[in-house]
Amino acid sequence: MRALFFLLLATFVALPSSAQESKVQSATNVYVADGLVHYSLTNNAVVPADEKTATNWDILINGVELHANRAGLVVSEAFDAIAEAPLEGMKNSMMKTADGEVWYNYDMNTHEISPKGEMTFVLMLADDSYAKLTVDSYYHRITEEPRYMSFRYVIADGGERSFMD
Repeated sequence: MRALFFLLLATFVALPSSAQESKVQSATNVYVADGLVHYSLTNNAVVPADEKTATNWDILINGVELHANRAGLVVSEAFDAIAEAPLEGMKNSMMKTADGEVWYNYDMNTHEISPKGEMTFVLMLADDSYAKLTVDSYYHRITEEPRYMSFRYVIADGGERSFMD
């Protein structure tokens, strides 16, 4: 009986601290300076222009603008605070603002772009599943050159709206 207790305890200790943490994926240094970049969250990859179809991409990145393939919106909440996709409010359009506020800060003196921590994109993907996404950086992680977007995202399981296990 004691051995079973320690086996169960070891199992729980090995689990991630949050159900959400185990589902977070990331994309690093996605080059967004050459016009329109189609990105598949499902495959975590850029979709080359000559391979793009109506259903093999989820977001279109055009500079600082993000467009949803199906539908989406920007909400003024931290990434970790979003537990599920909303039932209403998603649109098939550019997602750049939430309540009139853009998802980034722009410094007029240095021309630097920095993501706001309280802005999260919520998306309906091409396959009708839901995802949430936050931009971590607009600069290359090593060279610090601009127009290299890095972001984190979670895709809800099996067409559900919940981002938790």
